[in-house]
Amino acid sequence: VSIQPIEIVNKFIKELHLKMDSNMYVLIDEKLELISSMDINSTPVSLIYDTNRILTKRINGFVKIETLL
Repeated sequence: VSIQPIEIVNKFIKELHLKMDSNMYVLIDEKLELISSMDINSTPVSLIYDTNRILTKRINGFVKIETLL
């Protein structure tokens, strides 16, 4: 989850050579709707879901890419 403009997020994705596929999503929350509803106090936030779409882990703040892979 990010509040950054899409251009900045896309640059980040390219710099890390991330492959955006059906297992990875980035949400741009410019209106702070998800941030408000999930009590997110800072961004970025990584929300990890299992194959049943159940939230299994929430990482507040920056995280090393190795942690996510």
